[in-house]
This record gives sequence, structure tokens and C-alpha cells, in this order.
Amino acid sequence: GFICWSIYSPKGMTLMSLGKSNINFYVSLCSFTLNVILNYILIKNFEMIGGAIANSLVYFITIFINAFLFKKVMKRK
Repeated sequence: GFICWSIYSPKGMTLMSLGKSNINFYVSLCSFTLNVILNYILIKNFEMIGGAIANSLVYFITIFINAFLFKKVMKRK
């Protein structure tokens, strides 16, 4: 999961430096919501392994959410 985080983290810092911290908020909100849902489902069914899978999936999906919004913002500049 932390490998995935290190891929999208620099984009988040760039957005912050451009004054677009609201984009980071929306990415975090999507990630949080997805994380709660997947953790609830996977921990219930697969216990500790399910939690690890859920968190890794959320980190991986967040890469794409962040990249999509980052490209959208950079096209406007």
C-alpha cells in the first residue's frame, strides 16, 4: 500500500502548491469512503487478510483517482 501511496503523493503536494488543496480533499474523501466500505465487507468475510487487501486496493485505486483529477487540473493551467 505504501508503494502506491508514494506514487500519488507527489501529485498531491503539487496540487497543494498550486492552491488546489480542495482536490486533495476530494481524493481523500473518495479514498476514505471506499476504504470504509471495502474494509467492512472484506474484514467481515476474510478477517485480517481482508483488511490488508482492502487497504491495498484503496491505495491502488487512489492512484487512478488522483491521476485523473491531476490531469484535469493541469489542463486548465
